[in-house]
Formats: sequence, structure tokens, C-alpha cells
Amino acid sequence: MRIPIVFDRQTTIGDLMGDPKGAAIVAKMMGAGKSDEDMKEADDAMGAGAKRMREKMMMEMPLGSLVSYGRMDDAQLDGLLAMLNA
Repeated sequence: MRIPIVFDRQTTIGDLMGDPKGAAIVAKMMGAGKSDEDMKEADDAMGAGAKRMREKMMMEMPLGSLVSYGRMDDAQLDGLLAMLNA
């Protein structure tokens, strides 16, 4: 039996990726972001290890940060959490 996860604003992107429903949502969100070419240029400009550092930072970012960074508003985040916890 799997223990159900309750997602909230402090849940990290990494925790979300560990759940099949959450991973599908993260994949969809990532598709709406910068293009692979834009990210490669940014990684190249920042030097060796930049991609790994960026990915690590993202995995440890709490969902509430999506509002702070302008990726969604409070109502959208509340809707996302409701969908995840349904």
C-alpha cells in the first residue's frame, strides 16, 4: 500500500517529480518554459556545471515559488494543488 502524499505550497518540484501525477504536470509545465536552445545558451554562458546546478535548484524549489517567479498566480497554484490532491 502506498502512503498518499498531500501536496502544498512547500512541496518541492523534486517531491512532485516523485509522484506519477505530479511528474506529468511538471513535464507539461517545463514544455511551456524556455526553449532547449535558450537554456543551452544560458548554460554555456554560465560555464561548466551550470545545467546541473540549475536542475538541482529547480528540484529543491517549493511550489509556492512558482507564484513568486511569475510562472502562475495564487489562484492557478491553488487549482494545481487541488488537482494534485484530488
